[in-house]
Amino acid sequence: MRHPGLYIRPLEPRDIVPVARLLDESLPHDRVTPRWLKEKAFADPDYDSALTLCAIDGGNLVGFAHGVARPLHAPVRGWFKWFAVAAHRRRTGIASRLFDRIERVMARRGVRSVSIADSVPNYTMPGVDPRYLEARAFLAQRGYAEGEERVNMTCPLTTSDWETGDQEDRLAAQGIRIIRAGRKDLSRALQFTRTWFPSWTPEVAHCFLREPISLHLAVEDACVIGFAAYDANNPGMAWFGPMGTHPEKRARGVGSVLLKRCLRDLAAQGHAEAIIPWVGPVAFYEKACGAAISRTFVSVSKQLMAERG
Repeated sequence: MRHPGLYIRPLEPRDIVPVARLLDESLPHDRVTPRWLKEKAFADPDYDSALTLCAIDGGNLVGFAHGVARPLHAPVRGWFKWFAVAAHRRRTGIASRLFDRIERVMARRGVRSVSIADSVPNYTMPGVDPRYLEARAFLAQRGYAEGEERVNMTCPLTTSDWETGDQEDRLAAQGIRIIRAGRKDLSRALQFTRTWFPSWTPEVAHCFLREPISLHLAVEDACVIGFAAYDANNPGMAWFGPMGTHPEKRARGVGSVLLKRCLRDLAAQGHAEAIIPWVGPVAFYEKACGAAISRTFVSVSKQLMAERG
């Protein structure tokens, strides 16, 4: 369908409030705020105005799509973090125009694989919520395929004081100290993640921008052997993680203590519950903090054809 008055342009700072409103209205299972949108867009290290587009008609915002390409991946990978069209303008080709333009730019930049939402680091969600049926149908029509299921868990923060003193004493007897990271710990924390959990390094680095630093470390013989973070991604939304322990240091209670320290901090911020996103070890979190699966997602992706010159 043709739209004589419609034009597409990059996102501008003045668009943040109306775009956040559009996303919030279009995504009833999420609460999209201007703060969250700014953090996902302008604060992304790979933010690109050519991939973050608004559809305007008659001076009004009627559509939005936010893409990102991560050049550190080989080959380069791309994502759509968000997309939405005003309810009264859906099924008129606006979303297709936005996707066509963004996918063409991605293809010119060498992107061969495009996924939805799970744009580590600085991702919005672990995938597509299956309840967003219109979005799933639109993506399927464009050749996107659904893959594995992923889950978020929620942990109530008011049911415990998250005291870890006794557990920390037992670890100390084994030569393991649990500390909140300080400025001087940046180098060794990132060295640890680059070695064992490279995809989480940017998120751990973000923790050092918070006050207080939102990262706890397990240290043995002056070396980091484990970490747990919060407010590393989606700050202010009570998101826990990431967390990791050296493979040879597991099953000693390190992860449980690190987790509880972070939950205590989130409770002190005034949150009633914590979100543990994109969970692998569901049983661990059920036992360690009483978390329960609260939301499911599905991975969605497709391969892009190289643009012919």
